[in-house]
Amino acid sequence: MEERETLWPHLLLFIGDQIYADQPARELVAVAPQVRRGATSFEDFTHFYRHAWTNNEGTRQALAAIPTYMTPDDHELTNSWNTWPTWYTELAQQGKEQIIIDGLVAYWVYQGWGNLSEQERQRHPLAQMMQAATQSGQDIIEELRAYIRTAIEEQTEQRWHYQIPTTPPIFVTNARADRTEIVTDNQQEQFKPLHIMGKQQMADLRNWLAERQQQPAIIASSVPVILPPVIGLAEYLTGIRLWSKSIAPLRWMGERLARLQLRLARRLKFDHWPIYSASWKDLLQAVRTHPGTTLLLSGDVHFSYTAEGRVLFSPSCARKKRLYQLVSTPIENALSYGDMSLIKGQSLIPRMIYGGLDTRILPLEMTASDVHSQRHLLFENTLASITLQPDAEGCYTIQQDYYGLVNGHLEVIARITLP
Repeated sequence: MEERETLWPHLLLFIGDQIYADQPARELVAVAPQVRRGATSFEDFTHFYRHAWTNNEGTRQALAAIPTYMTPDDHELTNSWNTWPTWYTELAQQGKEQIIIDGLVAYWVYQGWGNLSEQERQRHPLAQMMQAATQSGQDIIEELRAYIRTAIEEQTEQRWHYQIPTTPPIFVTNARADRTEIVTDNQQEQFKPLHIMGKQQMADLRNWLAERQQQPAIIASSVPVILPPVIGLAEYLTGIRLWSKSIAPLRWMGERLARLQLRLARRLKFDHWPIYSASWKDLLQAVRTHPGTTLLLSGDVHFSYTAEGRVLFSPSCARKKRLYQLVSTPIENALSYGDMSLIKGQSLIPRMIYGGLDTRILPLEMTASDVHSQRHLLFENTLASITLQPDAEGCYTIQQDYYGLVNGHLEVIARITLP
């Protein structure tokens, strides 16, 4: 305890898929057989969270001892949540919209409220409802359900993003709940550029970046912004909407192309930043105007890597501007053989330019033998530890250590240091 300031992590950041509500562990099914096919009610979700937070003594100890922040991805609710624009409408037509409502209520109760500062809780509507319930002693589960149901049906942004007041500070995005949502009787909207963040969240991010003079500006996203080059290019091309504002004949051709792009993206499970061209453009513009380095933290893709993006068309005074992304895979969730073969094949091309960004995968220093990797992509189960060391000028050296199991012990298996 006396050495915690020098030896312990200052915080833990979990960025998506803290639970797999659609894929219960065998140990969970043994004690709660009703969740065998996945969570469908608030009560079901509580079993998943209790299992995740309390089943292991070490997990309980870490969460109790270290400040912890979280953000959701799809498996907090169900697989592929909000992956395509008509996802929620199609689920509602099947009579399963309660999964999303109760899943978000459970996320708020077990993850969301704990991310907010005391000042933010005073302004957040769900936190205000919980505070009132604390004083009155009443159960407000139905009120929480009603609020979230209304927000979804009216397509009102729900404030799941937040800031962590560290030095340097961290902006944790919500890259899942605010995506483009289209009702089936408004097909025309599908052919416009898609967004992964709502207008208010993007405005908050732009303002936050404009106010941050520290280097680096740290942004967490549950899904990656910079993908391995070939995959990133493919997603970007699938998200471009040609001739959406042109004359009628070209617009008609653009809509037919968009229909094909949407079908292809759904089949290939494209749901990362490059395909959301509206938000991609806004994010790059915000990064372009930021005075220094931007550091992205992400996961989701079931392998680990470090990438660099150089923003093109920046003013000459911004030549030293860097965009780095650190990605760590989830634990105990291996890729299928087909997906791994595809990823290994495309890794032969280490660099690609698309969408105003020059991207490349950076080499890792391997510190352990028998590590499952190829061309700087790690296919191990890893935890990522990031250390930021300040210098006299207020800049930081960034070191990322990837921890994996070696002979039953947690050891550093790869490392990279960024200027």
